[in-house]
Amino acid sequence: MGRKFNADTIGYLNLFSSLTNINAKDCFFKDSKLVFVVKEGDIGKAVGREGSNINKIKKIFKKDIKVIEFSEDITKFVRNLIYPIQAQNIYKEDETVYIEAENNITKGKIYGRNRENLKNIKEIVDKYFKIRDIKIK
Repeated sequence: MGRKFNADTIGYLNLFSSLTNINAKDCFFKDSKLVFVVKEGDIGKAVGREGSNINKIKKIFKKDIKVIEFSEDITKFVRNLIYPIQAQNIYKEDETVYIEAENNITKGKIYGRNRENLKNIKEIVDKYFKIRDIKIK
């Protein structure tokens, strides 16, 4: 990955690891949320039974937490990233990822106010994949 972590980030990763027995792939702040990216298949263990691990971490860090399951498949990763929003279809064509939304309400949730959510999605996807754009249909 080639990313350098500062002391705070290393602390977050270590505490996350000791509480969940999962080594997170990445950790960063996005919109005042502390986001952990875990390996494929580790999401259930990271979240814990009925969200117990997330609740513990929230109390300790006093921050909102989001856990995203990584996938080498960019469409799966985008689906995990926008969860709990359900896209009708997500596919990649050339260097653009398309998210098909069922209706305008879903589109609005994906875009977010002033397209903030879409900017954040693109920024996070850019950390792991080489793409030109993300578009909502």
